[in-house]
Amino acid sequence: MRAAIGWLVVASLMYFGLQQDGPTPELRWRPYATNMGTGKIEWLWAGPYKTLDECNFNADKAAKRGGGYTSPNGCLYEGFQNPYVLWAVNTAIGAGRFKCIAKMTNRSSYTDAIYSPVLKDYPSDRGNDWVCAVP
Repeated sequence: MRAAIGWLVVASLMYFGLQQDGPTPELRWRPYATNMGTGKIEWLWAGPYKTLDECNFNADKAAKRGGGYTSPNGCLYEGFQNPYVLWAVNTAIGAGRFKCIAKMTNRSSYTDAIYSPVLKDYPSDRGNDWVCAVP
């Protein structure tokens, strides 16, 4: 009986964890840094990037060059379009840096992301075109 319940849990996790809801973007990593004026984390204008290393390099560069940004800085994952996968990867990479995984309610093309992380300092849990789907 325990084995059957265990397999049911594993199958459920695989189904929800691996089901893709939309296209995976080629550029999967988006940089953020702390605004020196407000002390809040915000997205950097540069990016997104294909690899985490490339993204972190550019996030560090933005924080060190004195353009109004400082640490903490880093990158969040916007790749595989499943909210639970995005939550798990971003929790491992940027724990405490994001508020939730948002579901876009208004997309203009099929290639637009369905899910995306929302930075922790964003003032609300919904916008005109999105709502937090996974806290």
